Amino acid sequence: MALGVVVCLAVVKHASAYPRFVQRSAARIPTYREMVRSWHSPPDENPALTPEGRPVLALEMINTGERVELSPLRDDGGFTPEDLERASHALRDPRSDAECPTDERLLDLAYQLEVHFQAKVLRIISAFRSPRGKHSRHGAGRAFDLVVPGTSDDEVARFARSLGFVGVGLYTRSGFVHLDSRTRSYFWVDSSSPGQRSRMTQVYAKAAALADAQALERGENPPGQGSDVNDGEHAANPATATAPTTLATAVRRRSSD
Repeated sequence: MALGVVVCLAVVKHASAYPRFVQRSAARIPTYREMVRSWHSPPDENPALTPEGRPVLALEMINTGERVELSPLRDDGGFTPEDLERASHALRDPRSDAECPTDERLLDLAYQLEVHFQAKVLRIISAFRSPRGKHSRHGAGRAFDLVVPGTSDDEVARFARSLGFVGVGLYTRSGFVHLDSRTRSYFWVDSSSPGQRSRMTQVYAKAAALADAQALERGENPPGQGSDVNDGEHAANPATATAPTTLATAVRRRSSD
């Protein structure tokens, strides 16, 4: 699943993207809880509209402060090759600047979240991560960890579980939802604190099977991306696994905040 909030220095560097957060934290390292609140605070402006009147898919990268707007070709998503390239660049690994083609269906799933919740933006905590031995959908451009500003993570996870052929992980103490595209749905909750080893528990197994069956009834096909048992993606809670030492230390000290 999810590996890396390289957040603190990046957010301060890109102050214009998070003015309220920066004003509150300029004199000190923010607590992790304050960072989570800032991620969930919605912006004032609505997303732009396409000529057809659809809202664009607006993504903000927590780690770099970058923003990308993608124009859907259909009501449920669909993006041009040019937009897919722009998305792949924006969703790159911030540690190395390595890029990976972003799965088209993953962006469609994200767009359905944005439209369903009438969100002004989706904030991406972690997307592509250069593979480091273990199989991970993050390493294949098929997963990201996100928040929907103005909506609770519980609500986001509940709706995402209904989409079919998805992996949905609710990180209750780290403050985000993992979303991926897969051939058989799998849902979990992780209650570990940032930087701790994962405490992942599978949930709603019957609901996962039902969501896939309903997706088939709607005429959708599994994405055909191989075996979808629990991947072992979650050896450590991703929230600070690759964060700068200063931030990781601060989070460990303040994880009870």
